[in-house]
Amino acid sequence: MFSGLTLRVIGFSGIVPVVLAGFACSDAVGQSPKVHFDMHPVIACRDVTSPEFQASRPDLRLVEARFEVSALLTQGSEDDLLQFFYRLEVQSPDVSVADYWPKTRLASDQATNVTREQRAEKSNHVGAVLTSPLDWPGKVTASGDVGQKSMDSSRYELVPQMMAVTASGTVQRGRGVYYKIRPSRSSTLEGARRFRVVLQVPTGWRGGDAYFECTATGIDRGLVRSLDDQITCGQRRFVVALHLEGDAEARQAAQHLIAAETDLVQTLASHRAELERRNRFPLRHHLESLFVAARSPSMLLNAAARDSADSRTLPPEVQQAVAEYQAARDHLRFLPNGSNIESLY
Repeated sequence: MFSGLTLRVIGFSGIVPVVLAGFACSDAVGQSPKVHFDMHPVIACRDVTSPEFQASRPDLRLVEARFEVSALLTQGSEDDLLQFFYRLEVQSPDVSVADYWPKTRLASDQATNVTREQRAEKSNHVGAVLTSPLDWPGKVTASGDVGQKSMDSSRYELVPQMMAVTASGTVQRGRGVYYKIRPSRSSTLEGARRFRVVLQVPTGWRGGDAYFECTATGIDRGLVRSLDDQITCGQRRFVVALHLEGDAEARQAAQHLIAAETDLVQTLASHRAELERRNRFPLRHHLESLFVAARSPSMLLNAAARDSADSRTLPPEVQQAVAEYQAARDHLRFLPNGSNIESLY
């Protein structure tokens, strides 16, 4: 009665371990890539105002900020990385992007031009053969052959097909800049990468804040190519404090802002369970995004600024951390003019 069932189990017993071994191998070798981003949070901005610009716009000045972002592949293969996306947004409405580097750059996997050759051949042939019947005493054969042959050959070179390995441009009506970095045979995505941004600021500008967002896109390999899926394999959003180079007070204010931001993130993490229990908490979805992505508290702060009543629903420790962050941010943005500035020469 159970012989058929027994035979089926025995029949598949040799296949099951093979399938399981295949899944184990896939898990060990085909791990999805994961990328960790890091950068310095305090950036000194160098005054690069030219005499021509100062003469044409005496109410403005140009400052250059240099950013260095590190990307570490903590899991998977770099071959499965598709693109890194970086986005900088300054938060002061009177600050805009005047210039940026690197610019859009094209590259090719081919070192030289591609040579292509085309050939066309024409041939005409006419022939005739006459053979006598077999019963004739003799055999007579006649043939004729008329032929014409011509060949046309052309050879030319094609420029190698180019692809954008770096694409960059402005966002938010010139108040930010983005960079798309793709891998190539001559460059790698992993490691440190430098960016330069020239900001147009008011003459009395001494400091401000910005957000720098980093996103890595990769491939989650399936058992077959048709099951491959494009995923976000790394994401981080940093609060960046900018200050005028040589301004000791502005540098101290920038460092205080980063310290306040660190304290706010730690305070939110320590009260995470309490915040999640508040099902009617108006900022719940902002906090979830903050915790899951390990981002800066910018979303929470922006939401709290729109409705001060929301911030009062936070635990007292979180309220204090939010207030200290906002005070540090405003102090850096609105530093008074005429403070002591260290000499650069």
